[in-house]
Amino acid sequence: MHSADYKSLQAFVEAAPCGLVELRWAGDDFFYTRANALAKAVITELGGPKGIIGKSLCQSIPGHTTPIPSEAGLTAYEVYKAVAFKLPPYESGFRSAVLEFDSPYREGKAYYQQQVVCDRPGLISIGFDEITEKVKLIEQLKQQTLTDQLTRLYTRAYMFQALDDAAHRAKREQPSCYFRIDLDKFSDINNRYGHQAGDDAIIWASNQIKKCTRGGEVVARLGGDEFGVLIDGDIATAKRVGERIRTALSESIEAGGHVLSNS
Repeated sequence: MHSADYKSLQAFVEAAPCGLVELRWAGDDFFYTRANALAKAVITELGGPKGIIGKSLCQSIPGHTTPIPSEAGLTAYEVYKAVAFKLPPYESGFRSAVLEFDSPYREGKAYYQQQVVCDRPGLISIGFDEITEKVKLIEQLKQQTLTDQLTRLYTRAYMFQALDDAAHRAKREQPSCYFRIDLDKFSDINNRYGHQAGDDAIIWASNQIKKCTRGGEVVARLGGDEFGVLIDGDIATAKRVGERIRTALSESIEAGGHVLSNS
């Protein structure tokens, strides 16, 4: 490669909008041999205000010695070593994953999409890009899908997942019972006193149902004025819970500034 071409490539790497580092295996750890500006800034933020070139991986970022559940309990250090020497399960010399870090220099967790490539035995190149905001957005969308925005109960989608899990537990002789609650009279409240009163009534009903169940049992708003309850236990247990809910829902309701009888 001509000198001008090399300098051009070097400038491109240095200004790249993602972190790029090179690590070489020596003794019993990896050592940083190259890093662009963004990589230096990120690693300094995660590991502390020290230069990284010539530093060892475990010295610069202690989190690399923490087991990763999604990697069968391997640490990042062990994963990198497997990639660098093409050991199972990374015989291809490539690994792509999302990394999660707790940084003492920022609030909350930081997430990075990372690719690790073996250039030659004992030498790896790593590219990474921060995706913290993307991860947070996905989690928010997930919560919106699984949590009813009005009542803060679970949604129909979550209940379907819970029922599927309960079916698998039943095969291990762990009984569960499910019943649905349809509040017919609540549509009259909505029609007579307006949508705010209807929303108040739905929230009241959700709280009444929730307080009759135990922690860990699933209560979901299925839609409109329909609720579902999934409890751990046999039919006798379900009948007792159902009777408590029926009694709780027969109490007077305060909705839209009106005290309404639900008997």
